[in-house]
Amino acid sequence: MDTQSSDTKTNEVTAVPKVAPKKRKRGQGEGTIVKRADGRWVAVLNLGYVDGKRKRKSFYGKTRAEVAALLTAAHHDQTQGITPTDGRLTVTAYLDRWLTDKVQPSVSPSTYRSYKDATEKYIVPAIGRIRHGNRI
Repeated sequence: MDTQSSDTKTNEVTAVPKVAPKKRKRGQGEGTIVKRADGRWVAVLNLGYVDGKRKRKSFYGKTRAEVAALLTAAHHDQTQGITPTDGRLTVTAYLDRWLTDKVQPSVSPSTYRSYKDATEKYIVPAIGRIRHGNRI
């Protein structure tokens, strides 16, 4: 007698679609990384709010790893209190902001004046025009 009946299932191999591994969601304030339609990658770091407007810094690159490294470095700088700069900020503008925001609240008025005089007399005439993001 035949042990297999006609209504038994055949040993067909069905193609099971591969499920992409679930990606870890970034936490609040860690930034965003996406691939643009033109093939480049962009990473965006949230800098917070200034005068009621949201400020963000974008980093572009050819690979995801490249922009992830830039984003990580910028996020590390932000946690250390260093404000990410855009390419238009000059050394003079950076020093003025540094003196006002960081130095003046933490040192005596005479120390602040000596720092300000030194930057205006020596640093600004020499390299004040150079953009802050550029290497000297």
